[in-house]
Amino acid sequence: MGTKTVTIKEEAYRALRREKRHDESFSDVIARLTSGRGRLAECYGAWEMDENEMQEFQAALDRYWHRATMQQRRRVKSNS
Repeated sequence: MGTKTVTIKEEAYRALRREKRHDESFSDVIARLTSGRGRLAECYGAWEMDENEMQEFQAALDRYWHRATMQQRRRVKSNS
């Protein structure tokens, strides 16, 4: 099995260290924490929402998208 070197922030390292069991490597920790997780696309349609919940969810997404777009525009403008 090959190895890869990754760079992580100190905060992420501390989080991994907290999760690490005495008999585990950091690779084991990452594998354990990420096993059994699928892709977001595999969950499509899994939530059952009534019309009101769907509208609230869509409104929240719209607000987030608008805020993220405005932040990106400010970053681009400040770097110009």
